[in-house]
Amino acid sequence: MIVGVLAVLSSTGRARAQDSKDWTEIWDEVARFHAKQEASKDVVVREPLSIRELAVGRGDSLRSALLGALLEGENSHRALERELQILEPGTEWPLTSRESWLAVDVLPAGETRSLTAVQAMRVTPGEWNPDRITSVYRVGVEAAEDLRLEAAIAVQQPLHDRVGEEWSAFNLSLSLRRMGLYQRADRVLEEQLEKGPSADLYSQRGLNSLGSGNEKRSRTYLGAALARGSADAAVILARLDLASNRMESARSGFRAVLAEDPGNAWALRGWGITLIQRPLPLPVATQEAR
Repeated sequence: MIVGVLAVLSSTGRARAQDSKDWTEIWDEVARFHAKQEASKDVVVREPLSIRELAVGRGDSLRSALLGALLEGENSHRALERELQILEPGTEWPLTSRESWLAVDVLPAGETRSLTAVQAMRVTPGEWNPDRITSVYRVGVEAAEDLRLEAAIAVQQPLHDRVGEEWSAFNLSLSLRRMGLYQRADRVLEEQLEKGPSADLYSQRGLNSLGSGNEKRSRTYLGAALARGSADAAVILARLDLASNRMESARSGFRAVLAEDPGNAWALRGWGITLIQRPLPLPVATQEAR
């Protein structure tokens, strides 16, 4: 769904400046108002009339809806969402970079917020400040948790392309894996590992290979993670041994994890299973009598 919408709302990276010039002063006033609210803590700060007065008669329903969402809260969020949903097919993305990020922060969770986050990234060249990175990270996680995996990937891919950090590779590869795109997920992890070895990345690459059905390769990557101190990799390898009925190896693996972390729930469960005594086979005569 989101890919089709993005194709319709293609962006050249420039908002329509002629529509946004006169709103700069309004957004500056809103920023000052919010700063006063933050500084006042529990004291109620009244909205200055100047903000509303500046917006009167501008005839821009989208920016008016954004202003309402910024000032009035949840009841106005849906109005902004509707304004974005009814944008005409083929139109250029109408918000500036600043306005797009404001919209991301006030929109309710859902497809429209994901789309807006993608467009915000597209129209924002150069360095991103930490607040913007945090905002788009949350949008991607939110979409993934809602199982809107296509939308999650549409957000997480450009975010990772921009920041190139281990955490962004982890989030993107996880969404790709959940979509069954194992080869693409593996490329993301491989490229990130080229920047430096990491126990967590090797562990994730092992899980990705296991999900694609390649246990041999999975064990190789999990072993690399284990060598770098990954307790998760140790538990997974022990569970693989348990599933293969390699009880001694599984028991050793779980025991090693518990020696470092006695409260590890997965290791405790696995250790308990390896201690269960299996019934001895019945004598041949008894079997024949049955």
